[in-house]
Amino acid sequence: MSNFFARVGSSDAYATAINNISSRQAGLTKLQSNMTSGKRVLKPSDDPTAAAQAERAVTRSAQVTIQQRALSLQKDNMAHAETVLGQTSDAIQSFRELVVQAGNGANTPSDLGTITQQLKTLRNQILSYANTTDANGQALFGGLGSSVAPFSEATVSSGVVFTGIPGQQTGTDVTIPNTIDGRAAFASLNSNGNSANPGVGSAGAGTFYVGAASANTGTGTASNVTVSGASGLSASAGHAYQLKFTSATTYDVTDLNDPTAAPVSLTLSGTTASFGGASNNDLSMTVTGTPAAGDVFVAKPKATIFDVMDSAINDISKAANNVARTAAVTTALSSLDYAFVSIQSARGLAGDYLNNADVIDSNQQSRAVRLEGDRSRAEDLDMLQGISDFQNQSIGYQAALKSYAQIQSMNLFDFLK
Repeated sequence: MSNFFARVGSSDAYATAINNISSRQAGLTKLQSNMTSGKRVLKPSDDPTAAAQAERAVTRSAQVTIQQRALSLQKDNMAHAETVLGQTSDAIQSFRELVVQAGNGANTPSDLGTITQQLKTLRNQILSYANTTDANGQALFGGLGSSVAPFSEATVSSGVVFTGIPGQQTGTDVTIPNTIDGRAAFASLNSNGNSANPGVGSAGAGTFYVGAASANTGTGTASNVTVSGASGLSASAGHAYQLKFTSATTYDVTDLNDPTAAPVSLTLSGTTASFGGASNNDLSMTVTGTPAAGDVFVAKPKATIFDVMDSAINDISKAANNVARTAAVTTALSSLDYAFVSIQSARGLAGDYLNNADVIDSNQQSRAVRLEGDRSRAEDLDMLQGISDFQNQSIGYQAALKSYAQIQSMNLFDFLK
């Protein structure tokens, strides 16, 4: 058999050694970059699966951050609403105390005038509370949304009307409502109104409130609002109407919730005044006595806090004697109790939403921690493992350099010396 000899050239040996050194140097550089950045995955090609997992975690974490910012604004709005409702409760209590004070038989006309003026101031103050807006100009008690003040006085005689969109917003698992339903808080009282003076703050049948303007000069009174059925109630739901008499038997009807609506002229049928809906007969109201031209009556869904206060101010200031004033005070106090309960219910709802916001915030923070853990496990470097790998790679690199130096010095010419 012939002997077989393989000859390796010096240049090949040198090239192999250089490639080995370069490879170890590149690995050492990568490990140094990983340790410097604290990440195991610096680019998707390092570990495509881990990079995708980290990207998903980062995206979801960003969504949580946005949701938490939105929740923070919602909490601010709801906390503001809760504070305003508390201030409203205090104002109603102050109003109630003044009403009690007005019932004192020792009051002089001057005293009653001062009390009446204070009552009017508190009434206007509560109206400003009901129209409170947030930092962006959104009404806190606009219900489902309103670009204008939710409570307004369409005319001096019609009193305050809710012109927002009734209804309570609902939250989600990551949000709470921005607003409170102002109609439920301020304009849906199950009050009995003023039994001492029918037509001034008296509640009709069903859920409608009937009020008469204080400037009326006739003997007419209005009460007993009825609806033509479910379809009639649906067609007129949420609408408030003003009936202005042009004679003892004719009247103009205005839909107070529609500022563009033109008055409709109608005629009494006996003692029945019909109005509302496309045919102006969805609702009807009983009118007794003889209205004078210019007399105004208003029909609203339930009573508002402002109806109660306006009736109290009107009845107390115009009471003919102490007996009538005492009856007005008694009725006003009963109605104010309904108003106070309504406001407290709305305040309790705001508190519930704030408690829910705290739970959501806690859950979101826990979720953010979990997502950060997912991202860290996917792309972060185990520093102990990284240091160990770096030391091992460094020792290998040093060994490659020493072996190359030794091989480079071993040649035939050095051996022949």
